[in-house]
Order: sequence, then C-alpha cells, then structure tokens
Amino acid sequence: MSHGTPQGGTRSNRKVLVVFASTLTKVHPGAGRSPGVVDLPVVRDPLGIWYIPGSEVKGSLKTSLGHKLDCIDNRNNQYIIDCNKNSNYDCGKLCCLLGPELEGDKGASKVSISDFYPVLVPAPSAEKGVVYVTGKLLLARLKALLDAAETANNGGTRNDSNTLSGFIGNLLKDLEDDKAYIINIGRSPGKGTDASNNDSSKGDVHLGTITLKPSVKPIESSPDLSTIEKLHPLYQALGFSGRILVLPDDALKAVLDSLLEKRTRIRLDRVKKTVAPGALWTEEYIPWGVLLAGMIVDTGFKNTHCNNGGATGLDTLRVLIEVKLGSSLIVGGKETVGAGLIKLGFYQKSARSQGNGDGGS
Repeated sequence: MSHGTPQGGTRSNRKVLVVFASTLTKVHPGAGRSPGVVDLPVVRDPLGIWYIPGSEVKGSLKTSLGHKLDCIDNRNNQYIIDCNKNSNYDCGKLCCLLGPELEGDKGASKVSISDFYPVLVPAPSAEKGVVYVTGKLLLARLKALLDAAETANNGGTRNDSNTLSGFIGNLLKDLEDDKAYIINIGRSPGKGTDASNNDSSKGDVHLGTITLKPSVKPIESSPDLSTIEKLHPLYQALGFSGRILVLPDDALKAVLDSLLEKRTRIRLDRVKKTVAPGALWTEEYIPWGVLLAGMIVDTGFKNTHCNNGGATGLDTLRVLIEVKLGSSLIVGGKETVGAGLIKLGFYQKSARSQGNGDGGS
C-alpha cells in the first residue's frame, strides 16, 4: 500500500490533538493467551504498564463511524467500509482520515492514533474511600504528550506558563523518587478546590495489603481540571484534591497490577447444565474510572479520498467523534458482557494560541 503524499498545512492548523479517555465500564484490551494464571491478560509494555493500544482505538473509531455514517457494505459476506457509498462525501472523509479498506484504494490514513496510557487509576482506600493512583513515570508520559502537541501546533515553540504541562513539570521536580505523595490542590481564581486548610490527606494510606506513608504536597494553584472532571461521574463526585496518590515507580507496577479486575468465565453445556470441558478461563480487565491519555496526529499524508471529501483535518474527526458518537466508544470487545465502553475528551487550549487556560470540549 502506498504511503500517500505529504500534505502541507498552515501554522494555524492543528496537527496534534491530546485526547483523554475514561473507562465507563471495565475494558479488556487483550494481549492474547498467557502461560500464567490469567489466560487472557490485558496488553502491557516492556515496563509492565498496561495500556489501550492505539490500533484498537482507531479500529473502533473507523467501524463505529462507518455504521453511523452508513458507509458499511456487505462484500462477499464481509462487512467493510465503502468509501464511495453515499453522495455527501462523509464516507470519503472517513476513508481519508482513517484509511480505506477496499482493494485498489491506495494511500495511508491521514491521522495516526497513539497508545493510551493510564494517568490516574482509582483505588479503594480504607482512609479515603477512593484515591487516584499515579506515578512519576505516568505523569512524565502525559507531560511528553502535552509538550509534543504544543510544539507541533505552535510552530516548534512551547510556553509552559500556567499550562497543565508546566504544572506537571514543576510537580515532578519536587517529588523524590523513593517517596509517596498525596497531592493537595489549592484554589486558583475560579478554579480547583480549596484545600489550603484540608488536613484529611495526612496519615497512612492502605491499598489492600500495601501500607504507604505519603507526604502531603500542597499545591497553591493548578490549571483548570474541569474538562477532565466531566469525563466521569466519579471525578465529578469526588474531585481530585487530596485524592491523587503519587507512588514511587518501584511500587507502581505492583499496585497497578493489583487494581486490574480478574474475572473467571465459563461456557456451559446447555444439556447437562454444567461447565463444558475445557471451557473455564480467566480474563483481566482495566477497571472502571481509569483516566488515560493519548494523541491523534495529522500525519501530513493523504490518500485519494482526501481530494474529494472537503475539509478533512483533525477538527473534522473531532466533530465526527463528538456529534456522531457522543464522544463514547467501545474498545477491546467484550461488549456482550458489559465491557469496553470509554469516553473521550479533547485537551484543546494552549497558553500561546488560546489564552492561558487549559481545557477542551
């Protein structure tokens, strides 16, 4: 398949979208079979951190939008996207953005979607009910995404003043590698939660069998987190102040693994009403309420369908996701057992191009 033709763009065109995702149900981005206790684990990177592959997000977007835009056609009992099916160019736009499927349709997709890594993972705590677990490694990944997006969208320059990236950068400088911290976010004008006199963050924190003695890190002001809070009812109900628990990286993997949901499933023999022979297995799931982050990138390439679809940039894809899908998506399969639903939210503003706030849709 051809890689398409580089497509130029003006400096004002957005080239990267940072996307937050929150799990509205448990999610199973499978890694295939495992020789271990869990037959069907979730996918992990070489550091052992689990994530949602960008290919699963892209494939789900393509299929879901294909159905919503009436672009699906039955070819030899296979349901595929027909890029020329309707007359209003919606199918052409979809194939331009996410790539064609029919043989003979050449060219790469105009956008690429990165893997989605966890940022905050809810965990039960005897002292607080719920805390949001993270680590310096996860925060550094998020900062790298934010920096790459702002650099790409602003002609190679960045301004960390009063941005989420700047906030994370300053926070990382103050955290020692071998200590755990509770982050107490204060109030900036019209934003955040007043935690200046909140002593509830002090004391031990128990996560199952793990006991931590986190230091309290007070933060006087922070970027507006309201866009992230809107992604999940848990965030809206509890907020973030005094509940963000930053773990030392040597403990992070073990805690993240302990927070995965492990579900044993069976297939029944319908006649005998017993478990069918060999039909007992265990699956892993990313739990409900996890906040993840990734990016959607304009690759600069275009295929033949980009010439006929009108405006086909990242803003087009964002509108399709928000309007046609309601910002929700099923990834990793398992929807028949109530799994796989995530909600997407777009981090949009930068200090240079759209004022000093951080936000999104």
